[in-house]
Parts: sequence; C-alpha cells; structure tokens
Amino acid sequence: MENQNNFSQPPMTPAPEIKQEAELPDKPKSKILLKITALAIATLSVVGIITFLIYKNSQTKPLAGNIPTANNASINPTETQTSSTSTRPQEPIQPAEKKLLSDQKLNQLPPVAQDISNASVFIQTIQKPGKPGAFNFMAEPAIAAENSLSRVIVYEKGPRPRDIYWYDMEYATEKKLTANGKDNFYPALNKDGYLVYFTNAGQTGGNYSRDIIQANLLDVNQKDKEKELAKGEQLFWYPFISPSGKLVAIIDGFNSVTVAKIPGGSSKKYTVTSPGSSNSGMGAISWSKDENKIIFQLMGTSVGGKYNMSIAELDLNSEKVSMVVDTPTDEVVPQYIDNGRISYLENKETLDQTSFHKTFTVLQTSTGEKQQFQLDQGVRQTYLWSPDYKYVYFLTKEGYISMLRIETGEYWIANNTNQFSGFVGWNAYPESILMSKFNSSATFPCYDIYSGYNISNKQPLFKAFDTCPK
Repeated sequence: MENQNNFSQPPMTPAPEIKQEAELPDKPKSKILLKITALAIATLSVVGIITFLIYKNSQTKPLAGNIPTANNASINPTETQTSSTSTRPQEPIQPAEKKLLSDQKLNQLPPVAQDISNASVFIQTIQKPGKPGAFNFMAEPAIAAENSLSRVIVYEKGPRPRDIYWYDMEYATEKKLTANGKDNFYPALNKDGYLVYFTNAGQTGGNYSRDIIQANLLDVNQKDKEKELAKGEQLFWYPFISPSGKLVAIIDGFNSVTVAKIPGGSSKKYTVTSPGSSNSGMGAISWSKDENKIIFQLMGTSVGGKYNMSIAELDLNSEKVSMVVDTPTDEVVPQYIDNGRISYLENKETLDQTSFHKTFTVLQTSTGEKQQFQLDQGVRQTYLWSPDYKYVYFLTKEGYISMLRIETGEYWIANNTNQFSGFVGWNAYPESILMSKFNSSATFPCYDIYSGYNISNKQPLFKAFDTCPK
C-alpha cells in the first residue's frame, strides 16, 4: 500500500555515494530533511495543545460567573447606584470549601424572606449535646465543625391530623416531635430546641363556626411540658422567632401581634394599625438585630385611602407604629439586613391568581436613599440574601434560581436544573442552599427537599428527603 505520510518517511532509494576531498557529513541530506520535518511537526503539535488549553481555560469561569446572563436582564438604579453593563459577576461568591461552617457563622446566616406559601418547612440551627460526627449529608464528605450545633429542618406531615417532624441532616434521620392527637402545623424551632407551632383547638360553634387556633411551645428535649402562648380564631402566617431565639412573634389577629418569651412563655399583645387608618393588618415579619423592633407587611387602607400593602415598623418598647414605605403600589416581604438597611419586593403583577414582583428595593432608612433593581419577567414572593449581603437569590416565575449582584446590578439565571417552590434556607456549607419543591403526586400536600452546593456553577441539586406521608 502506498504510504500516505511521505513527509514523515525517508526516501526508499538510497543516496548515491560521493567521494570528494571534502567529505560530506555522515548523514544523508534526506535524513537531515526528515529531522527538520519531524521537528516542525512536533512544534506545530505543541502550539496546537497550547492553543486548546488556552481555549478551554477561557471557558472556565469563577463560581459566580459560569452562568449565562438572563435574557434581557436590566437594572434601574436610583442616584445611589451606578449602572453596569457587565454580563456576569467577575468574582466568586464564596470559596468552595468542603468544610462545615462554625457555630458563629451558622448563627449569622440570613433567614429566608418569604410569604406564607412555604410556611410549613423551616430550617434551623439547633444546639445538640456532645460533639457531632462526620457530616456526610452532601455529595462529598466534609470535616465536621468543632461545635455542638446541627442543622435540622422542621415541617408538618399529613394526613390530618398532622404532626410536626424534624429531619436531622447530620445523621440523615427523621424524628416525630408531636403526639397530641390534634392537627399541628406551621412549626418554627429555636437553637435551644424549643418548638413553636400551631394546633387546631376546636370550633367556635354557631352558624358561622370557625377554627380556634392555639400557639404552643414545646421543648423537644422533653425538659419542660408543652405551654400555650396564644389562642384565637385568627392566627395568621406562622411563628417568627427572633435572632437570639429568646422571643417569638405571633400574629394572633388581623391587627395584633403577641410577643412571647422563650422558654418562659410570658407574653405581651400589641395592637397594630396604620397611622392613617384603623382598618389594617399585619403580614410577614422581620426582627431587628437588637430585637427591639419588628418590621412587617402592613395590609389595609393606607394614606390616600387606597387598599394596598405597605411596610411599617413596631417599636416594642414604645409600642408605636411608624410607616416606613407607603406608595400606591404593593411593597411586600420586608427584611432587615445590615447597617440600617431594609429590603423588600414591589411592582407586582398577577398571573393566574399568583403574584410576581419585578422590582427589588434596598432602602437606607436613616436617609431614605434607595437602590432599585429591575427583575425581568418577575420573581416569586421570596428571596434569600448571601451571608455577606452582596448577592440576593430569587425564584423566577418558572421556579428557576436567579441571582442579583448588589454592587453592579447584574441579574442572571443561576440554576435552571429544576423548578422549585421556595427557599428553605442556608445549609451548613458555604454557598449550600436547601430548596423545596411541591410534590404534586403525593396523596397529601407535601414537599421534596433538595440540597444544592455551589449552585452558581449550575451544579445539579439532589433530593435529600421529602415531607410526604408514607
């Protein structure tokens, strides 16, 4: 067969022998040409490999940057912010550590700002006796933190009468916390193991009978007996536990809130109305860092006579209510963040009886200065700040995880590997988020819980467990 690679082979005919006074080198010219050709080929190969490596490296982005920007993403900052045209962040969100966070960092993780739609699933850092074992919950084993804290998720599980359970992520085990034979729901847990939850305590009777709801306090370590914190016909939303875990706010009427001490149970009731109206009520609550104030969604007739949702603040010492934000549009899901700032969603649109919001606002309460970010296509009524308050995570209409970089206003789809219902909270790893997804195939409403590590690099989230009845 004819050789197709003649450039790499010596000629088949031997070179003629030449005798001269000045003899030529021992190697024939053909062999010299062969060597030169081989060297050229090797050089080209090296250049090709280097070119490929440069190209491949150009496709690798940092943690927060390996993401395509959402189509038509835009920002509309006020005078406090400079617009950015960059398509993606240029720095990692957090280091990709395979190590559990310390006690201190766990307690500093921001809570989820959310409406009632996902109220039956909560994550909490809980104090546990003894030292934890190796943490193997994530896809890769990690070094256990040098502490006695664990991350647990508390949730209700049906069918009715429902009970409250927790899932211990350190040991991947589920535990039933209530056994009173009543319908129990909307749990919240503090770090010392005190559970606050609602129980259906009967009916009012008469032609228009209504449920009587009771808020209970239960020590899951079984050191104290169950205590009643509040009781009424209208216990709204869910228990809001303070950052220290020593107080809990319970909306126990359309326009009143009870603040109770944990574990003592003593409480005080506050009446909340708009400064311009007696017909108003409370929504989502956020605690200030010093626990002297709560900020909340004010529902009802506002200044100007229009029924909308505004943001107000209750001073627990003076018992005074002050308006923080009140515009013709709805402002929802307020949250204290840091340095006198609050955040909230606005610019609502309704699709199939579901509300979505197209603007995210950060307000400096002392000066009134705002940063406003336009979220294309709208997001659901929930969001989660990063631990350093540089990024915000949202859920799009479709249930994809999107991200906003506060410094530049860049907004993009961070993960579209699944469609989720809500955020559960930060896990025990850096940049490790727990998500919930409504399980539509179950016999009773419940959620699948997913864990995502380094989601800004589009790592697939994996299902950890579910809250469905077995």
